[in-house]
Amino acid sequence: MLVQRMKALLGCSAIACLVFCNNAFGQAQVLGKISGTITDSTGAVVPGAKVTITNKNTQQSYPSTTNDSGYYVVVNLPAGTYDVTTEKEGFERCTNADAHLDPAEAVQVNCALQVGQVTQTVEVSAAALSVQTEEAKVSRVINDTQIEEMPVNGRNFATLLALQPGVVQAFSFNSFQGMNLFATQDTHVNGLRGDSNNVQIEGSPSTRTRANGAIVAAPSIDAIGEINIVTTGYMPEYSRGAGGQILVQMKSGAQQYHGGAYEFVRNDALDARNFFSPTVSVLKFNNFGYDFGGPVIPHKNKLFFYWSQEWSRIRTTGTTVATVPDALGRQGNLSDYCAALVQAVKKGISGPPCPVVPLYLDGVGGL
Repeated sequence: MLVQRMKALLGCSAIACLVFCNNAFGQAQVLGKISGTITDSTGAVVPGAKVTITNKNTQQSYPSTTNDSGYYVVVNLPAGTYDVTTEKEGFERCTNADAHLDPAEAVQVNCALQVGQVTQTVEVSAAALSVQTEEAKVSRVINDTQIEEMPVNGRNFATLLALQPGVVQAFSFNSFQGMNLFATQDTHVNGLRGDSNNVQIEGSPSTRTRANGAIVAAPSIDAIGEINIVTTGYMPEYSRGAGGQILVQMKSGAQQYHGGAYEFVRNDALDARNFFSPTVSVLKFNNFGYDFGGPVIPHKNKLFFYWSQEWSRIRTTGTTVATVPDALGRQGNLSDYCAALVQAVKKGISGPPCPVVPLYLDGVGGL
């Protein structure tokens, strides 16, 4: 009995290891890094300085120490806003506040220490780099403000991808794409086919393997924190697609519990009818859901959760315009078409030969 329990425990441990290791591997593709060089007031590097990077939302800290060149680096950081604090005996504490890190990005935060006591603190605001010098890739971010404030017809996040340079879509901008899983496949980056894109959600591939490009399990737009589109120069870890790397970073829980409920409605009350339709096409779209997040154990700053669930219901009709045979044509009499063809030939317009009904079909089925 004891042997069986030990086998079961080892089996569960192996499965858990595989799950968490695989999750960590996937996360590495959307996690970022913060690095920099610590110097003194004369510009000389400061080795052995203690650097602490703190996530402002969760208060989780990531320590590091500068090497002999005064350089430090902290990798595998989730997107968010960080405070970078540097301490060294004989110098004042230096804090770079509000360093913003986007998904899969690298941010450089340097600090020049001033001579003084560690109990004294010099606080500076971290300025955004106008030119990315850490990596050669070209990427653009759709931040949480754009996601929240931009009116999106149908509330499909793929519509926002067209805001970025070099990105065009097969559908018109902000057209209704409410439940279209192929909206990402209809997105073309740098002139490449839509099935060359690679969509990753929290580091895990979310692209349908049968046709590629189409997203699997599209997240609620309310649950998305940021979207990073890497258009060129990306590293081998992205692989899979030669087109755009669409990296979706979800929201996460913070120190305080927060959540909300919502419903978005669109109907045909103010719609115009199609020119060829006597009535307005039916459209009743309801998009509703909720989200909730916070710490698993309050005030511990160790483990957080975020839950989001959403439903979409749509009832709609459409108008199709097509060319159909006239009354004589439906009876098999093609004389009107022949007459039109003769007039076209007289005007010098060539066309297909006049259709002739074979003798053995004469009178069969109305011919």
